[in-house]
Amino acid sequence: MRRRRLPRALVLTSWLRHSAEHGGPPSASAVVPTLALRVRPLKTGTTAARRNLRRLEGSSGRRRTSANLRAWRRRAARTLGRFGLEAVAAVVPRRPHSVIYGVPDTEGNAVEVARYLVGDKRTRVIWLTQAGDWREIAWTLAGVPHEGSLRVVPKRSLRGLAHFITASRAFYTHVLYLDPRPVRGRIYVNLWHGDGPKLVRTLRSRRPADSVIVAGTALWGANKARAVGLGDKQLLLVGNPRIDQFARPANDESLAHLSLDPRRPFLVWAPTFRTARHGRRLWSDTELLTRATTGPGLGEPGDADGAAPEVVIKPHPLDADDYREYGFPIVDEPALRRAGIGFYQFLARSACLVTDYSSVWTDYLPLDRPVGFYCPDLEEYAQARDIDLDEFRSLLAGPLLRSPEEMLEFCRAVVDGADPGRAERARAIERLGAVVELGATGRLMSAVEEMERTGSPPTQANQRT
Repeated sequence: MRRRRLPRALVLTSWLRHSAEHGGPPSASAVVPTLALRVRPLKTGTTAARRNLRRLEGSSGRRRTSANLRAWRRRAARTLGRFGLEAVAAVVPRRPHSVIYGVPDTEGNAVEVARYLVGDKRTRVIWLTQAGDWREIAWTLAGVPHEGSLRVVPKRSLRGLAHFITASRAFYTHVLYLDPRPVRGRIYVNLWHGDGPKLVRTLRSRRPADSVIVAGTALWGANKARAVGLGDKQLLLVGNPRIDQFARPANDESLAHLSLDPRRPFLVWAPTFRTARHGRRLWSDTELLTRATTGPGLGEPGDADGAAPEVVIKPHPLDADDYREYGFPIVDEPALRRAGIGFYQFLARSACLVTDYSSVWTDYLPLDRPVGFYCPDLEEYAQARDIDLDEFRSLLAGPLLRSPEEMLEFCRAVVDGADPGRAERARAIERLGAVVELGATGRLMSAVEEMERTGSPPTQANQRT
């Protein structure tokens, strides 16, 4: 079998540079081989060391070229696949059913759209999930009869793809099936997953593939529309559908299931992720919050008299961090699922919200309750996500908390009955153009029905009515 021509030895580049600069290799104890291979002895001496270094650097360059070629091939394959899906959709007639897809499966916007459509019963609903098991999402439809009008199908399946290609409507929070454009009267609604400061103006605009995109604020909604290649006319400023869960707050039994005392006020601390994990993918913005800072110091032993506020941590669904070392109760997605409630139903019972760069606080505004912003890593995170610090500070709907002591003071003030940041909250609503009226899902469906009748979205003046 023909042997591939590869470098016969992989050693530290510093080893070779040392040889080039000093006329010989360093001592053997200073050398740590990076990989054990069949080794051809490297010649020593200044000239030979430089030749060896060029050989390894050339190999590194070839590897970079190979990686670039593989990335180009993947992009080309996606483009061809996208065109193929659009071509199939152009010849296959659409059918009167709606497709829903969220990440995670029970993401609030996707859940509320599913509840509305299933309850409306005018269209068959196909819910695309990771496993395709209706038992994993059935609890989100509590109180809504769904027998006969809902099918749960694995997203990674030919059936799921066929349902999407033939659907009259598709509602999704993330890219679905290579992101093809809607053709032949189909309507693709990008629900997204919130409005927040991470939606900066410098986001790179991509090829448009949505009919419309949903937003809860005019300012960040415009940035969001621009990022997906849409204009202001394709922006539906109706509010995020998940805020409708505020009208169905968690009951005492659900809170008890989460090991919380329903009689005691609690504050929700909902930090966004610094490092995210979704399946096998892992990506990072800054250092993990638990490594970059200590906990706020609330709820230590000795607070059994109830004087200290009850602080509950709600991690982001994709967060790779572990907050158990803070010692607070943690309410994550599996815990909410076991209690049979959505995150925003849980939030509806909270006394206040502490967050940071997450979009959750813009959805919290309809409750008109205190919001604090615990950002101990503000400068690092702003640099990583290209956030304008001056704009960020000017748009906050409450006090900026930079230390555990400031967060402690804010939480105690709320428990004592104060409303810190009330003026900032009213100012933020006005500056952001935030939607604070419930009924977002109904407004969204009215806008989609008008698009089906007229072929174009309603004006923003008519979207909030």
